[in-house]
Formats: sequence, C-alpha cells, structure tokens
Amino acid sequence: MYLSDLRPSNPRAQPFCVQPERWALSIYGKTLNDMNICGLKLTHDAAVAVVNGLTGQLLFCHELEKIDNAPRYTAMTSQASIGHVLASEGMTPDEIDVWAIDGWKGGMIGAPHHLTVASYHEHDGYIGGRRIGVPGVPGVLTKGYASHSHNATHVWGAYCTSPAAARGEDAAVLVWDGGQSPRLYQVSAKQRRAKFVGALHDLYGIIYSIMRYYFGPFKDEAVIAEIKLALHTGPTLPVRFGGYDAPGKLMSYIAYSKPDHALISELNAIYIEEGGRFSKEVTLGYHQTGSLEHRIMQRVLSWVPPGMSDSTVLASIHAWLEVMLVGRLIVMQPPGAGPLCFTGGSALNIKWNSALRRAGYDVWVPPFPNDCGNALGAACAEMVTLGGPLALKWDVYSGPSLLPSGKIDGWDISGCNPEKLGALLAADDTAVVAVLNGRAELGPRALGNRSLLAAATNPEMKSRLNTIKHREGWRPVAPICLESAAARIFDPGTPDPYMLFDHKVRAGWESRIPAVMHLDGTARLQTLTPEQNPVIARVLASYAEHSAFGQPLLCNTSANLNGCGFFPDAASACRWGVVSRVWAEGVLYDRRQPPSRG
Repeated sequence: MYLSDLRPSNPRAQPFCVQPERWALSIYGKTLNDMNICGLKLTHDAAVAVVNGLTGQLLFCHELEKIDNAPRYTAMTSQASIGHVLASEGMTPDEIDVWAIDGWKGGMIGAPHHLTVASYHEHDGYIGGRRIGVPGVPGVLTKGYASHSHNATHVWGAYCTSPAAARGEDAAVLVWDGGQSPRLYQVSAKQRRAKFVGALHDLYGIIYSIMRYYFGPFKDEAVIAEIKLALHTGPTLPVRFGGYDAPGKLMSYIAYSKPDHALISELNAIYIEEGGRFSKEVTLGYHQTGSLEHRIMQRVLSWVPPGMSDSTVLASIHAWLEVMLVGRLIVMQPPGAGPLCFTGGSALNIKWNSALRRAGYDVWVPPFPNDCGNALGAACAEMVTLGGPLALKWDVYSGPSLLPSGKIDGWDISGCNPEKLGALLAADDTAVVAVLNGRAELGPRALGNRSLLAAATNPEMKSRLNTIKHREGWRPVAPICLESAAARIFDPGTPDPYMLFDHKVRAGWESRIPAVMHLDGTARLQTLTPEQNPVIARVLASYAEHSAFGQPLLCNTSANLNGCGFFPDAASACRWGVVSRVWAEGVLYDRRQPPSRG
C-alpha cells in the first residue's frame, strides 16, 4: 500500500486550511515545550535539519552530499539515512516529535519513498501547504508527518533566518526557483503568515540551465535540433534541464563580453511574441517547464547576426534577465518599502543579488537559497505553524562535524595551530592547503571550514586551483578576507559572510591579488570576523603578519572531490592525492615525498 492511500479524512488535513496549527496539535498531542522538529528534503539536494520548536534553535542540518564524499545534489534513497544522520548527532528517531517534509511536484515523492506530500507550488493566496498526518508509516516516520509546499519551505527558510525576522519585522520574500517564475510574497510577522503578492514574469529559473545548450562552451547541436523539431510537432517538449551546475559556470563565462543592447531590445519583443506575460494576478498559471524558455532561445538563435560571439549573446541574455528581475520587482515592491529576502536557486546568482542591492533594496540572501536549504525551511515552516518563534537561532557552521582520521599512511603528522598555518601560507605563495575544521558550512559555498586556502598574490594560483579542481580556466576563485580590511581592497567591501555578492577590486589592488580577480574586475568576496570563525580569522591575521603582502586575504575554494560534497575527514583529502598538505583541527598532514631513484 502506498502512503497516498492513507490520506487522513480529517478536514483540517485538506490543502490550505485556515488554522493548520490546531490540526497539527491534535495529531501530535504535543506542545512546543517538548518539541524537536525534524525537517526533511528527500529529493535532490537531500538534507536533514533539526530545530528545537520552543527556543527556535537550529541544532544541526546535514546535507547528504556532505556525508561520505557523496555526489553533489544527492537525493535520499532510504529513510535509513535519516536515522544515520540523527545517530551521528547522538539522537534517535524517538526523540523527534514532529517530522516536516518539503513538498514536491504533484504532491507526491515517488520511489523509494512513495509519500504523499504538499505540492511544489501553492494554489491560493496563502502558503498553508497540505497538512498530512499519517500514523504507522514504515521506517522512521512512524508518528506521521506534516508537509509544507516547496514554496513555503523556501519562504520560511529565508525569512526565519533573516535579520528582519530577528527584528520582528515584516518582509517581502522573492522566490525564484528552477521550476517556477519569480514569485513575490509578503510576510506579516504579526499575523505569522506569508501572502502571495504576484509573479514578476513568466520565466522559470531553469532558463539559465537551458541557455547552456544554445550558446557557449557547452553548446549541444543535437539538443538544439531536437527541441526545434519538438516545437513544431508538440504539444509537449522533451525534458531538457541542463544540469544544476550549468548556471554557475555560465555566470562566470559571461565576463568575457559585454551585453549587446540591440539583442536586449529584441529579447523584450521575443518574450511578448512568445506569450510571456507581466502579471500580478494570483491566478498566474504554470507552463510546462522549459517550453517558453526553449522557444525564446530558438528565436535568439535565429536572430543572432554573424560574428556575434556566444559570450556576447549570453551576457546579453543575462543582462536582460537582470532587468526583468529588478525592473519588475521595482514595480511591485519598490525599494524602501521594507526588507527583501531573495531565495530559490536563482539567488545563487551573485550578479543579480548585487543588482538588487544597487537598486536600493535591503536584501537578505540566505547561504542556502537553493534546495539544500529546504529541509531547514520545512522545519521553520512547521515551527511557525505551531506557534514557535519566527526568528531561527542559527549558525552557518551547522553541518556535519569533521570525522577523526588519526594516522594516515604516507603522511607525516605534526601539531600546527592557526598562527603557524598562516605563517606557512605566507612563506610559500605556491602552497595549497586543504583546511578542514569543525562543522561543515550550510549551503554550496565553502566558507573556511572545508576550504582550499592559498596566496592570492600569485598570478598563477587561479590557474593552478582550477586545474586541481578540474574546472574550466575562466572560472573565478573567491577571496576570503577579514571584514576589517575588506573595504580597503574592494568596493563596496561591505560585510558579506556568505559569498553571495560581487565586489569591485579597487584601483591599485588588481595586480596585488590577481588570483581572486575575475575577468570583469570583480570578486565574489567572503568577509569574516573573529566572532564568525575564530580559527580562520587567526589564520588570516597570521598570514597578514608574516607575508610581504600584509593583508588578511587568501584564495578560498571548496575542498572536495570533483562532483562531490565537501570532504568529511582529513583521510579523504589525503587520499585525494592532489595537495601535499592537509590541516585538520590543529593537526598538519604532510605528504612524504617518494624516495629518490638516483
């Protein structure tokens, strides 16, 4: 029997109930005084997050890709994984009082789970989500579970972690995910509700992944021909997503060129001619994922004049999408109207984030805006529903703890405090050290606890790091810098602890930090204070003291196997065999050189 056959008859379990908190309490028989809420993301970017419903404290959030060198975007293939995560934190499923599952397409998560859940999109003016309580579910979910729409988990995950929530303020939340157009919500702190305001336009976040098939280094003529034929024969298109990693790669590739204004103007016309709308109506529907986006790309392909480079085309599409985002938002939610939270996979685009900031928005982007944050968001949605705090108490370093490694064959071990590590990096500007410390970061960006650190002053370092990571040569390497020094080197150099905005490298500094400056003169800066990460702050301060450069700034890119999540232990980094030094919580591993054959 599938769980879809076990849907409760309780009318409060139906979609979008007005008072879901009463229904939830009647099922669980719990109060917030004894409630651990476990949020679950079961599909791609699977994760397990536990929040204390009384205090609003995030206890931990484990993304499955960061366990045992799992592939990026890993889905949960068994409920046993939930038990394993809880056990790693000294908990059992019996200690979880409420399970909250992220909603999904069609209100169903298929094999191997076969769970009836809330929908991907909400279909009325409030994000209530379908509330489900099914006792006796096999596996760890024996107490039943609640479920919130995918949009709701994005909204509450962004809002509850925001400065606005900490201040008890209302805020707008903009969600632009791969499978939907950018949708604007208004969160009322007093009413504890998020109301749908409207959609900015009809373009799904998937458009950035679709662009890769038509223009640039990953162009695929076979896919172009397939889609062209399907558009004529219809009515449906083959699914052509383009991959989760394509947007980040193209975002850096567009720095090769400037936008073409004639193409941007043509894109406006193409959008309207292909049926694209601008609407604030709640009833704005959903088109087949990718259909409008593929039609637009096919039209652009026909329009592009001979000699126009693919990088120019991509830069123009990017600029047009930025105008569509910021321009439409200004119409619906003018700057100065209150705080704005931006979330969904599109919020990983640092250029768009920075454009929102330049437009005057007090913008908050969580470090986990893509689906890896939806387990935490599901827990937040449940916490709010049950009358708990609106503001989550959280720390970005709440992922899996570093596993012990001990002695490793072929590697010498010595004690090495952060100051000594900083001095080591200062003494050798060719050194690349895998730095592993404490709990892993939440989200896809390495923020010092699972990082490769190296000198930014070496002009060859970007190329070397990209070679080490098997990345394309145009891909940028980010700087990590003490917040106190950032404004001297970058414009604006404002605090940005999560590497989600770009900053211009100030005049006179370009030649001093070539490894972290992108082709367009910007850098994806991460600022850091001793309070945020005392260990890495000590490394940076020591590096500044011992290097001729004299600034607390280093290269920072993620420490991981190609295509996998962060290293879970020092042994994994050593077995990788690419770097000769690994630093793990005060221990330095030095690879022994093979004996000479002379």
